[in-house]
Amino acid sequence: MNFKKLALLCSLVVLASCAKQTVYVADKPMDYDVSKTSHFFLWGIGQTSKVDVARICKSRNNVSKVESRMSGGQAVVTLLTFGIYTPMTSTVYCSKEVNQSLKVVKQ
Repeated sequence: MNFKKLALLCSLVVLASCAKQTVYVADKPMDYDVSKTSHFFLWGIGQTSKVDVARICKSRNNVSKVESRMSGGQAVVTLLTFGIYTPMTSTVYCSKEVNQSLKVVKQ
């Protein structure tokens, strides 16, 4: 296999390796977001990463969306290390809006 075919194959693998999972929690405006990079080894087999969305958004009622993704750069790192090191980024999108049904009204 010549170098051009190998480079094309590697490029296709990297482009196909980008991944993104999104969970829409509530239909609320997204006022701010917080990102965290998780570090996995051996392709992340059997490994998990937990993100405390209630702490990040100051209440679980303020969570708008949670996203987990592997960027192209992270896919390149995973490819170059043959999966020994696999970084992924989790982003939590928060709303400042307070759920009206949870407000305490003093009488």
